Amino acid sequence: GRPVIEELKSRGEKILVTFFSPSGYENLKEYRYADVVEYLPLDTVRNARKFISTVRPKAMIFIKYEFWFNFIREGHRKGIPLFLVSGIFRRGQHFFKSYGNWFRRHLSWYEQLFVQNEESLDLLKGIGLKNASISGDSRFDRVIKIASKPVGRNDIEALTAGKKVLVAGSTWSEDENILLDIVKNFGELFLIIAAHHVDPSRIANLKKRFRNSITLSDLDQNGSSELADVQVLIIDRIGLLSSLYQYADLVYIGGGFGKGIHNSLEAAVYGKVLFFGTNYKKFSEAVKMVSMGTAFPVKKSDEAIDKMSFLLENEKERSDLGAKNEKFVRENAGATQRVIQKLEELHLVNKAR
Repeated sequence: GRPVIEELKSRGEKILVTFFSPSGYENLKEYRYADVVEYLPLDTVRNARKFISTVRPKAMIFIKYEFWFNFIREGHRKGIPLFLVSGIFRRGQHFFKSYGNWFRRHLSWYEQLFVQNEESLDLLKGIGLKNASISGDSRFDRVIKIASKPVGRNDIEALTAGKKVLVAGSTWSEDENILLDIVKNFGELFLIIAAHHVDPSRIANLKKRFRNSITLSDLDQNGSSELADVQVLIIDRIGLLSSLYQYADLVYIGGGFGKGIHNSLEAAVYGKVLFFGTNYKKFSEAVKMVSMGTAFPVKKSDEAIDKMSFLLENEKERSDLGAKNEKFVRENAGATQRVIQKLEELHLVNKAR
């Protein structure tokens, strides 16, 4: 939602952002593009009526697959335009079942359902909905914006100078088992690892598992001089990962041995070749890059080591594959503008000056 929020804010709109999960709220509770960041109350009839009558929004925008049915119904009852942005629909959802009339009715109340792909659009057309269109995924716009002004660090550049670098993002313990074998196999490879959780016990465990490692806090205190033996940099704070990918020769995306991989677009936009675990298929962008041969799912460390060896020895191949990933990201930009254009047509926002 952030590319849309930031564009709306540039038009002078007041923005209320709500989260249901603590992880989302804690990460963005001081988000400077929002006037208010709050928790969404439990999705009950009473809460929805009280919340919407208090806020009195002129539009309500839901992201991806956030369906809060009492809030949707109350927004519709009050005549508030409803939008879904970067929506993804799958055949197994309630909307497409024989018993799904109640769920389908809620979708008909949206002013516009902006979906990411043809499959989602076809599913909605198949249940008679005409208020849907393909806009793409606004995350493409966001990663392009981040990559246009990445945060640089001279100390990390000095620490990795002249070395091949593997950046591992949002990792879990299963990912780190593979990374340990990779580091042992490639004595010349420098690893930057940003774990999914950065609490002190987690960081201490990483320092214990990865020898010749330092944390980013260590680097802040001591600088990069006299650290020739260091092979692993452990990132012990959040908010830096999307810029760290700029230093990579290869990228490992975490989460593929659990619920699913982390955001692969953040790395692909820099023109990097990607590796991740086998649970990636619910992410259409990852599926696409695998089909392009520019991202590689691995079950075990041997698979990763074999492919990484080839790519590290063949710079042109690595560069060409990475360039295809960057091209893929840039060709899929524009979702944000399509959403904003619709809001302009409905006179919900001012046109850009």
